[in-house]
Amino acid sequence: MKKQFIAKLLALALVLSMAPAAVLAASADGAAGDINQSPSGSYDPTVPDTAPVTTTVDAAEVKVENGSATIEAKVVAGTATVVVSEKALEAMAEQVTGDELVLKVEAKGATKVDVSIPAKALTAFAEKTGANLTYEMGDVAIISIPNEALATVFGTSGNAKISAQASGSNIGFSIQVSGRSLKAIKGLQVTF
Repeated sequence: MKKQFIAKLLALALVLSMAPAAVLAASADGAAGDINQSPSGSYDPTVPDTAPVTTTVDAAEVKVENGSATIEAKVVAGTATVVVSEKALEAMAEQVTGDELVLKVEAKGATKVDVSIPAKALTAFAEKTGANLTYEMGDVAIISIPNEALATVFGTSGNAKISAQASGSNIGFSIQVSGRSLKAIKGLQVTF
């Protein structure tokens, strides 16, 4: 009986001695969205804690020159996130004189660029201007959406999110409305 008790006690001690290591490993590897991550995705205490930063564009900040509106985006951990308000896009629409507006996102050092705009603002822009909308996403990609698609595909509810990301030799993009991916947009042009 003493031998069984000692064996159980040793097994318990062994399990308890491994628990702190298992808890630490789980919290470092399993923390989705943990900001202190190395490129491999594991916890790295040498990487400073940085919260995502969003650059918000309001109507007062908008100026279209030569068919182009430039947004200087803040880049944190390789990501630039831009939110264009409905009033900002309306202000751009009033200044468009040609058949295209280039929304140029200057994001030095960004490998991922996200631009969000209310979907109904895109539809209204298309109807008011008759112009195409081109997104220059930093050094990552150029995405041109024709006027016809702006007028018909985006609808009037939710937000449109246009994203481009470069990772090593892989480059990709996505266009979403209310979290739903849009595919086969007629006339869409993408340049990497």
